[in-house]
Amino acid sequence: MAPGRIVAVDHGQKRTGVAFSDRGLTFAFPGGVFEREAGVLEYIRRLHAESPVARIVVGMPFNMDGSIGPRAREVQAFCERLRAALGLDVATWDERLTSCQAEEMLAGTRARGRRGKAQVDVVAAQVILQSYLEHLAREARAGGGSGEG
Repeated sequence: MAPGRIVAVDHGQKRTGVAFSDRGLTFAFPGGVFEREAGVLEYIRRLHAESPVARIVVGMPFNMDGSIGPRAREVQAFCERLRAALGLDVATWDERLTSCQAEEMLAGTRARGRRGKAQVDVVAAQVILQSYLEHLAREARAGGGSGEG
């Protein structure tokens, strides 16, 4: 993997949440929530212009049994569009239950309605990214260091 930050994307049917890492690949920060794919692409382009993006990690919505269903196929197509539009490395990461984790994390907040749902999307992207970053750190400690996800 080339040096740079990692961007995570939680691709939803209505909204897409985005998070990004620090340059040290330790922390996940909220990016934004977008209702159109063009907004996601433009946001990642801006991030990449500010500080190189090494990889985009897209949450893959496997079925609970691990199989690939219609939503996962939609996400695979989205990944191909990201690769073609941005020319960056795109990997997928199991996102099962990340929205539930995000909702639990936000349970004590006052976010309601549409704004609350958007917060869930961006926090879900952060959860995906933090999980991926922890995976990379474990690999590095174990001597694997491949960074593949």
